[in-house]
Amino acid sequence: MLGWWIIIKDPTLGKDKDPKAGRLADWEVGINGDKWLKDLEKAGKAVLVKSNCGYPNLYRALAGDVLPPLLDNGPPSFPGLGFFEEFCYIPAGWTRRLSFDWKAIAACLSDQADQELLIEVWDLS
Repeated sequence: MLGWWIIIKDPTLGKDKDPKAGRLADWEVGINGDKWLKDLEKAGKAVLVKSNCGYPNLYRALAGDVLPPLLDNGPPSFPGLGFFEEFCYIPAGWTRRLSFDWKAIAACLSDQADQELLIEVWDLS
């Protein structure tokens, strides 16, 4: 499968040994499904902290920049490949394995919109 596994974490909540502690959201998405994060980086609202060829890439961004689009639109999905769509076995809009802690996301936004989040981007190819 070609795509990405995206994990958004609040590091202030992930202090115990549970690997899922602090996880606000995660989902799998197809090719170019990380475009939203690259757009945030270009706008100066996300910083690529570690580039490890997708195993993983690690970004930092503020909750106020990352979480509102999730609440409004759900996870950013695979935008498709345009002209090459007929050659791609993953259709536009494809996402799977969606896991969101909506209560924690809403609490983070209301209390800590300036909280720095960690975003892991794992290559699934």
